[in-house]
Amino acid sequence: MIGPCPPPLGGVSVFIKRYKQKMENAGHEVVVLDPCSLSKIRYCTSLFLTARGNYDLISINVASFYVLAIIFLVGLASKAQVIDHNWRQLERWNVLKVRLFSYMVNSSRELILVGSHLKAYYRGHGVKLPLNRVQVQNAFIHPPVEDEPKILETYSADVHKFVETRSPLLVANGSGITFYQGVDIYGLDMCVELVAALKKTNENIGLLFALADISDREYYEDVNRRIDELGIRDNFHFMTGQKELWPLLKKADLMVRPTCTDGYCTSVAEARAFGCAVVASDVCQRARGSVIFANRRNDDLLLKCAEVLSAARQESRESVDEEQSVDVSALDYRIFDCLISQPLNDETQFGYSN
Repeated sequence: MIGPCPPPLGGVSVFIKRYKQKMENAGHEVVVLDPCSLSKIRYCTSLFLTARGNYDLISINVASFYVLAIIFLVGLASKAQVIDHNWRQLERWNVLKVRLFSYMVNSSRELILVGSHLKAYYRGHGVKLPLNRVQVQNAFIHPPVEDEPKILETYSADVHKFVETRSPLLVANGSGITFYQGVDIYGLDMCVELVAALKKTNENIGLLFALADISDREYYEDVNRRIDELGIRDNFHFMTGQKELWPLLKKADLMVRPTCTDGYCTSVAEARAFGCAVVASDVCQRARGSVIFANRRNDDLLLKCAEVLSAARQESRESVDEEQSVDVSALDYRIFDCLISQPLNDETQFGYSN
């Protein structure tokens, strides 16, 4: 498997970590080539040496034309599985590079896209898809629940206090502060405005934003100044650093995912798996049960969140049964299993019941 392992935590690195554990538990031998932990020279050398490894499958989980080119040059294209986690890099390439990429993808064992929207993206940029070797599958693997106590220990006392004292509790997250076509990818700016609007009718509301990396300090400070201007300092809390989020989703009333571009978001799938409501942008296909709002529309985001929270309060008042935790073992999962996946001619959307 070629791709990053935690840290840093992100959708791709978490997927690789969990999938490696799953395959090893099933008796497979898995080797991960992590570009984040190797020098460029050692990384490139290791890629060229994959031909000596006698691997049954080479799973490419990085957004790199050159990695695919090396695997192609050493004669391993027929064993290569290209997994696109919503890279969106084709618009930065010239025509020749796109054509070469198209040729190499068509020579690979299979191409896996984490969302059906990527088919249109590829075709719109001139990439011909190998129709009998393209699959659309989400990249969700259920988190190991036995890890929860250790993860909770990584949270600060302030985080625990915020979670316990704020109601309703909203959660959002991002791997860092980054932009796509000049727009805040993870919608941190929208989250701030949302809390200010919801506070008018929910004085004790809280939104915890899990930010793995403060990669743009200037923007981060601008957001904090806006938080102070709106008077929501006590209602908005940042959890920074490399920490897994899913234990908090078991306590949250709502997860917000206002991304302006996205793949099949692991956090959204985790939220639905643990019974947490989700309001997410319409930029891609979302986990079943998510409530969708129009991308970058603050008014629609507010409307959908208010409706979800209102329905949750009504359901709570009407319920006469004791609250029960979600039995994750009973959920109908279609696990993303790249070692045993079969080529499909039609799009396959993996969902689950809740």
